[in-house]
Amino acid sequence: MSSDVCQLCGEETKLVNSHVFPEFFLEDTYDESHRFISVTSHPLQKPRPLQRGYTERLLCSACDGQLGQYESYAARLLRRADTEAAAAQGGVELTGVDFTTFRLFGLSLPWRAHIARGHMFGAVNLGQHAESLGVMLENQDPGQPHQFGFALAKVVGLELHGTMVIAPMAAKYKGHRAYRFMARGYDWAFVVSSTADQLKEEFPFVGSHQSLHIPFVPHDKRRLFASIRRAFPRAFRTE
Repeated sequence: MSSDVCQLCGEETKLVNSHVFPEFFLEDTYDESHRFISVTSHPLQKPRPLQRGYTERLLCSACDGQLGQYESYAARLLRRADTEAAAAQGGVELTGVDFTTFRLFGLSLPWRAHIARGHMFGAVNLGQHAESLGVMLENQDPGQPHQFGFALAKVVGLELHGTMVIAPMAAKYKGHRAYRFMARGYDWAFVVSSTADQLKEEFPFVGSHQSLHIPFVPHDKRRLFASIRRAFPRAFRTE
C-alpha cells in the first residue's frame, strides 16, 4: 500500500502518527525529562533516547481513534489490576470486564507490530493471518477467545514496576506459532494459528471465562539481565 492509504480501512487519506505500542505501555519508562532509552540488537541501530513512543504513519485519524478507544479501556483495566494486585496473592481475578473491547485491544497489538516497519517489531510476521486479523479489527469483531487468542500475566520479582519493555519475540506453544513480549509489568502471549482451538482447554485465552484471571509470574532479575546483555552486548559493554 502507498503511504497515503490507511492500513486498516484501505481508504486513501491523510495518515496520522499511530502508536505501534500504545503510549500507556511506556508511561512508566519515562524519566523526569519524559525520555526513555531504546536498546536494540540491530547492527545499524544504537541505543538512543526517545521522547515519545514508537509511532509510524499507518492509519487514518478515524481508525487510529477507534484503536485509541480500545487502548483507553485497556489502560483503565490494567490500572485496576495493578491496584488489586497490591493486596493479592498468586494472581488477580477481575470481574465485569468488557471482553469485546479488551480482546479488540489485544488483537490490535500483533496486527500493528506486523504492519510496522520499525526494527523493534521485525520478529512479527503474521503471514496469511494478517488479512483476517485486519478484517476482524475493521469490523470490530473480537471473534472467539481462541481466534488469535492471547493471555497475560503480571510479572513479579523484578522490582522494575513496569519500567521495561521487551520487543515481541517469536515463540512456539505446543507446536503452534506464538509471539511474546513484556510491557508495563505484564507478560503477553499470543497464539497465531488456524488450529488454536485445540488449545482452548489448556491455554487461558482472554474471554474464555466470565472473569479475567491474571496470574503472577515470578521472573529472576539476574537471569533476565544476563539474557539482555547477551542480546544487546553493545549497549552494556564497559569502557
